[in-house]
Amino acid sequence: MEKQQYKFSNNYLINAICLYSLIFFAIVLSRDTLVTTVTLGFYKSTFIYLIITGSFFIYAVIVNRNKIKIRKNTTKAMAIFVGLILISSAIKGDFQIYTFTIIFYICVAYFFTYIFSFEDFFRKFSNIMVFLSIFSLITCYLLRGLMFPHGVVNEGLSIVTNSAGLDLFNFGLSYVVTKPYYIRNFGLFREPGVYQFFLLMPIIYELLIEKEKMRYFNIVILSITLITTFSLVGVAGLGLVIVIYLVKLIVEKKMDKTKIKVLAAIGVSGILIFGVMYFTSTNFSTVVNESVRKLFTVNDSTYTRSKAVENNVKFFIESPLLGNDFHAVTNTPVHNTNSGLSIFALYGIFPGVLYLIYQYMFVSKISSSVVIKVLGMVLLLIITNTQFLLGNTMFWIITFSIYMDSKKKKNIMQI
Repeated sequence: MEKQQYKFSNNYLINAICLYSLIFFAIVLSRDTLVTTVTLGFYKSTFIYLIITGSFFIYAVIVNRNKIKIRKNTTKAMAIFVGLILISSAIKGDFQIYTFTIIFYICVAYFFTYIFSFEDFFRKFSNIMVFLSIFSLITCYLLRGLMFPHGVVNEGLSIVTNSAGLDLFNFGLSYVVTKPYYIRNFGLFREPGVYQFFLLMPIIYELLIEKEKMRYFNIVILSITLITTFSLVGVAGLGLVIVIYLVKLIVEKKMDKTKIKVLAAIGVSGILIFGVMYFTSTNFSTVVNESVRKLFTVNDSTYTRSKAVENNVKFFIESPLLGNDFHAVTNTPVHNTNSGLSIFALYGIFPGVLYLIYQYMFVSKISSSVVIKVLGMVLLLIITNTQFLLGNTMFWIITFSIYMDSKKKKNIMQI
């Protein structure tokens, strides 16, 4: 049997702890967290993650040594993708450490396809993000106000500074801006725009992927946290997820009076809560007004993202088969904030097209409806192409989650 899930232990609890740990460290020690970029540093974080993942891999191989079977289709697909990246780099003579870290993350994703089913991975990923969400909400909106009501900063406090020069309190698994009026939620990520990606992917799973039971608690916590990032892309993505959910209900003829009442109640409650906060909180209204201003005016954020699209298209057109020079693509005067187009620009048309195919395969898990697939592709393109995520472990694990076993495990308690 090609798609067999391997275990770390026959003890259910120990196995679950190992699986949760693998996902947790893939999130916390990814290139886009402040743990990696500021607290520990990239090389130390990568070394720690390499040791942790390597240890799990060796142990998994030892435990399952008598029943290891290579997944031919998965191996071929991922080997072709990695091979195309290596061929492009070799012909151009453009081998970079960053490229090898991408290949390492793809290998980690390959390892994940052996030990996780699609359902099991996203279920645990969602649970971890709910935990991190609650922690970030408490630290950002409760602890900071109680401990530092005036944003007092002194040398005795654990304070870090991100790449944008912003001072943040380090709460371990959450970083909070020291300014008392700054209410955007960073979580443990380098900026709220990255946090939205890590929140939206489990929301997509919880709301759009067919499962036995919908977990409303997870959906609510993840959605509230997403809104507190005040990321325009994140909020727009959440809105599109809701639209897709409604279209899915209509297409699959599952829309009934009860669902209509529940959705209407949620909508009205959301509008009322928003209105109360907008008119009673100066900080909240200021952030909302600033977000709206960004949406309808040319500013640093919109200029950077539009310029990143323009630059990546230009680099791809200059060298469509093999992609362009790595430093030319990534070290432009304006930050490269695009993931999908960067694959085309860096490695050429073949890896780029394969990546789009992977995205199509993912949205196909949502529904067989053409309309929903189109909306799903738009959704993924929006949330993955406003940040440069190619050096992020979870980006590749999620991309290749399409090769995880989709069969549901019966008679097994899930955590």
